[in-house]
Amino acid sequence: MIISMVPRDTYVLVDGVLDEGLPFVASYLENQISRSIIITDNNGKIHYPNINRSAFRIDDAFVQIPVPFVKKEYYYQDQSNSLYYRIEYKGSHAFVVVKKLPKELLCQAISILREARLALKCYFAKVNKNKKEFEKKLVEYLFLKSTDSINDVIRLSERELDPGRHYLVLLMEVEQNREIDWQLLCSYACEYFKRKRIDGISVYWRNYLLVLIPALREDILGKYLESLNQKDVKKFKEIIENKFNIITSLGISQTYPLEKLHKSFEKARVALTLPRLMEKMKFIQYFSELGIYSFVFSQSLEKIKSYCLKNLGQLIEQDNDTDCSLLPTIRTLLDSGFSMKSTADSLHIHVNTLYYRINKIEQLLGIDLSKMSTQVELYIAIKVWDTLKLNGFVYPDETDHQIQLESTRQSV
Repeated sequence: MIISMVPRDTYVLVDGVLDEGLPFVASYLENQISRSIIITDNNGKIHYPNINRSAFRIDDAFVQIPVPFVKKEYYYQDQSNSLYYRIEYKGSHAFVVVKKLPKELLCQAISILREARLALKCYFAKVNKNKKEFEKKLVEYLFLKSTDSINDVIRLSERELDPGRHYLVLLMEVEQNREIDWQLLCSYACEYFKRKRIDGISVYWRNYLLVLIPALREDILGKYLESLNQKDVKKFKEIIENKFNIITSLGISQTYPLEKLHKSFEKARVALTLPRLMEKMKFIQYFSELGIYSFVFSQSLEKIKSYCLKNLGQLIEQDNDTDCSLLPTIRTLLDSGFSMKSTADSLHIHVNTLYYRINKIEQLLGIDLSKMSTQVELYIAIKVWDTLKLNGFVYPDETDHQIQLESTRQSV
């Protein structure tokens, strides 16, 4: 039975929730309604009460909000005697769920919830604003290469982030175009890692999900240990794909201090891009397991570009001319395992035309393509170059200038 409601100034609840957090208003509601309550965000993620994450399924951290309950103030589910109350704020919603509530007490419960509505609205509006601003700046810093410093970005986070602590980046790409609730996916990803006692940060951009994962503290040798093991990553991929009915691939970086987050991000992008160039799908790729490519992409960007220019030189310069066909020709030839017929068929040219192009490539680069060592060197250089271009690390004008510099160095 609901006890008689004690008159309480709405602004006292507002002050209390802003000073002491969600438990302040939640305990007030539970006392007045004489029922335990659940408070969730727009995705149904539970913000109150706290959950013992070591012993729950990920779905237990979420409440399924009934479909009929879209624009109404509340929805009462007769079958379970559950009340779902909606709080609208700045284009989003939060929900209070009261279970095992007899229908005859519904009006009184709604009256009490209305008294607390402003406090809950203020709480979620503040949390949502700070969270959105931080996530927006993080996406701009990583994906859009904003001019903000990482310190400017992390100042917006409600968490205390140590610029010196090491983090790795897990970058997930969804392989097919489909409707996805990306906010829910981000929440779900964070809940998975919280279950592993990993306090990750997740953001999304286009068809990418990025999870920023703190490394374990230093061991006795002074090295940071990675928080993730391969079993956890494989399980994470499987759970996300099953939950959202999607197909994904993952690229995972090495650890770097937070102040060098862009390096972690670049390594994750490389780990995601290279297997794609080799026509792989549905993969999990660690940067550290890329073999020779791990070594190449661990160098400075200038050294990587110089390596490509040294091996591909004139082919890169001519590749900027849309009418040129030499770089696509050698790329296709190497991908086919040097099969002349397969390459000619793929390029829709006569085999004699292919031989002509091969001779032209040998003359431009001063190489002998019959040598296996030359083929391997070119194959690696092309994959590295294609990875740079796909990730926006080189631009046409910059390339022309660097080729001139490289040619000057070689002639001196």
